[in-house]
Amino acid sequence: MDVEIYTDVNAHIYDNDIKKIAFASSFLVGEAAAWKQLWFRHTKNQGIPVTLAMFFHDLTTDFSATTQKSEAIFELGRIKQGNKTVEEHNIAFKSLIAKAGLDAKSNNDLLVEQYRRSLNQQVATKVMMMENVPVSIGDWFTKAAVMDNNWRRIQATFGRSSPNQNRNSNKPRWAFKSATTYRDPNAMDMDAIKLTPEEKAQLQKDRACFHCRKPGHIAANCFRKKGNSTSNQQTQE
Repeated sequence: MDVEIYTDVNAHIYDNDIKKIAFASSFLVGEAAAWKQLWFRHTKNQGIPVTLAMFFHDLTTDFSATTQKSEAIFELGRIKQGNKTVEEHNIAFKSLIAKAGLDAKSNNDLLVEQYRRSLNQQVATKVMMMENVPVSIGDWFTKAAVMDNNWRRIQATFGRSSPNQNRNSNKPRWAFKSATTYRDPNAMDMDAIKLTPEEKAQLQKDRACFHCRKPGHIAANCFRKKGNSTSNQQTQE
C-alpha cells in the first residue's frame, strides 16, 4: 500500500509497472531478496509481461505459504494440552498438521512422538500403559480422548480435583488439612497443681471440676478451659 501511494504521488517518475516493481523490490532483503532474483529470472526467461499486481500477488502467495508452513511446524513442537480437554487439543493439533502440509501417514512416527509429548503426563501415561498401545496418530487421538474423558468423569463423580490441578504441589491431595491433637484425660492438669489437698478433696466430694470449680464435669472436658472448643459438659465419672 505504501509503495502504491508513493508511486501514485510520484507518477511523473514511476510512470510504468517496471519502474514500480524495481522500486518495490528494492525494499526486499534476506530470503525475500533471494526470491526477487529468482522471480525476475523466471519472468525474463519465460518472456512473461509483468505487472505490479502480478509482482505483489506472487510475493504474497509464496511468502504466505512458506511462513504458514514454517510456523505450523514450529508450533507442532511447542503445543501443549495444558488446561484444555484432549478433544480441544486434538482440534488444535490437527489444524497445525494441515497448515504444515504434513501427510499423516508418511510422517506418522514423527507426529505420534510430537503428540505424545504435547499431552498432559497423566493422559499420556494412561495411553502408554494400555495393553495395545496405539501406533497411528489417528488411534492416539481417539485413545487419548477416551482416557481423558473417563478421567474427568471419575473426578466429577467423586468430587476430586482434575488431573491438571496441583501438578506442582508437593503436598498429596489426600493429605489431611489438620490433625486433631489428642489429650489424655487422665494426664496431670496443671490447674490442679494449684489446688490445695483440702480443695481437691472438697471438689471431688462435690463432683466438681478442678478448673472452673463447677459440678457436672471434669477438668479435661471443661468448656471454660482455653483450647477446649466443646461446650458440652460431660458428667464426671
